[in-house]
Amino acid sequence: MLTPLRVKLRIRARHSGKEVTVKALVNTGFTSDFPEIAIPASLAQDLRLWPKPGEEAVMVSLETGGGVVEGYIIPQAVIVQVVTEDQMSREVVANTLINPYIEVII
Repeated sequence: MLTPLRVKLRIRARHSGKEVTVKALVNTGFTSDFPEIAIPASLAQDLRLWPKPGEEAVMVSLETGGGVVEGYIIPQAVIVQVVTEDQMSREVVANTLINPYIEVII
């Protein structure tokens, strides 16, 4: 069984240049074929990805532990790095999944 844990991330929106540092859940079973980060609508607002996700955004139905919810995927919307006390990982461009009912998950 996976044990979820949290890591510190630096997230920068490619369009607006806005940047935030947050803690994200990892090792939760969230899977994808491409680099993706799931964020709540409030964080998407801080990054200026919401409430207008742009014409490239795709509305999707998401199966979650709490049931099916509507969300958006914005292709290659952010650059993500893992941050530790003494270093940062390489930058990864990630699709952004906006779900109003979650915390940050990678």
